[in-house]
Amino acid sequence: MVKYKMSGVFIQLLLEVMYSFPEGSKVRILYDEIFDEVYDYIKKEIERKGLLYSKELEKLIMQYDVEVKKGVRARRDPRADFFRHYFFLFQTIRDDKGVRYLRERILQLYQESEDLRRRYERELYELLRRFIVKLGYVNNAVRWSIEYM
Repeated sequence: MVKYKMSGVFIQLLLEVMYSFPEGSKVRILYDEIFDEVYDYIKKEIERKGLLYSKELEKLIMQYDVEVKKGVRARRDPRADFFRHYFFLFQTIRDDKGVRYLRERILQLYQESEDLRRRYERELYELLRRFIVKLGYVNNAVRWSIEYM
């Protein structure tokens, strides 16, 4: 029996798909804003040694900054270690009215953008197929079906 929590993996995959859109597109603009908000939040946490502060987090941010400066990592790379570990923060960031505005905007954009849904669902299908194969669920007694849209 296996229990594997996938929601974080699914959101991370969505962000990677959003990053793949052309710069300046509606999807990419929202991704860039999400990345920047998470980056800025973490930088402030490090400066004030807030609740999220750790030497490891400080090291991850420094590593990202150095890699971008040296040109070995693209700016706003969704696979930057600090972002892979802390991307979830975008879902908790609130505006002055208490609204989790980035979370709301990503849900709205997903509903509006057929291209985003199509690309994400294709990547999601492939990710789930790889999991099913690697975990040995192919031809298992319990039948799973994935509908490709």
